[in-house]
Amino acid sequence: MKKAIFMMAVAGAFVFNACKSDTAKATEETTTTTTAAEPAAEAETASIVGTWKMSDVDLGMEVPKGKEKVIEDMKKQMIAETVYTFNEDGSMTYKNPMVEPISATYTLNGSQLMVTNPTTKKTDTMTVDELSANKLVLSSQQGNHKAVMTFTK
Repeated sequence: MKKAIFMMAVAGAFVFNACKSDTAKATEETTTTTTAAEPAAEAETASIVGTWKMSDVDLGMEVPKGKEKVIEDMKKQMIAETVYTFNEDGSMTYKNPMVEPISATYTLNGSQLMVTNPTTKKTDTMTVDELSANKLVLSSQQGNHKAVMTFTK
């Protein structure tokens, strides 16, 4: 049970990522990942601004024996119910089945996404591994484990 709670905390840690809002930077600085096959127009339209629904999550840890179903059910619920909305003004909302919806602020500086939880004032950083017009991949190092979340618009 402690492992399941820890894994939920790892997933929930994405919600509590934090940093100071800098509206100009949030709207001007974006990270774009493209491949040679992608048209240049898509690279130009890639922006974190918008509503992103979770499509996959990898908690980056081995599931404790006997907890596979519990963890799989939790992941399915997270995928079904987790939504991030990034606004142009540097504000955002986060909805996850493990916590109440949260409003926060964010700054995107290169590949570093920093989110401030106004309640806790905690600042954490996630890495934007991929950002295109329709796909956002975020990762966070949690001790020896790298959690990865994939979102689509």
